[in-house]
Amino acid sequence: MTDDLHYRVLKQLEAHPDGTQRDLAKALGISLGSTNFCMRALIDQGWVKVQNFRRSDNKRAYAYLLTPQGIEAKARITARFLQRKRAEYEALEVEIEQLTAEAASHGQTTDATPRPDPRRNPPGPLGPAAGSADGPAMPTSTASARRPAADIAAAVKPPRRRSPEAPRPVTKPRTTQ
Repeated sequence: MTDDLHYRVLKQLEAHPDGTQRDLAKALGISLGSTNFCMRALIDQGWVKVQNFRRSDNKRAYAYLLTPQGIEAKARITARFLQRKRAEYEALEVEIEQLTAEAASHGQTTDATPRPDPRRNPPGPLGPAAGSADGPAMPTSTASARRPAADIAAAVKPPRRRSPEAPRPVTKPRTTQ
């Protein structure tokens, strides 16, 4: 298993210890078989303990609990995960600066305006704080920002469906030789 998968599985188990493997598979976007394989590996490593709910009506219900070793492993994996994501972020910043400089040297304009840092000036329900340096002042009423329902309905196209009367395409029968 990769560190990413380890991290995601342990994080999900910590948040939802009473979830099923099917729930875990759905949350992680992996197959149920892969989830079972991951769970067995974590149990074998001693990172996860399985408890059966003896007093439950559903005798197949289990709780997947992180052991002390599992909590330590999650902390180590989290630190590595964070370090890798920070390195990726810094590399992206450098690449964006290089691309912006290259576009500017060729006379191309970009929307290279600095993005507001949400940690310094978190946006309110209408966007950046009114009159802030990170954006224009937003109207105090959302009535002017609303679009009529007819405009919204026109912008959303319904899915194309074949009518029941429409003929089905004809396929050639297979011939065996």
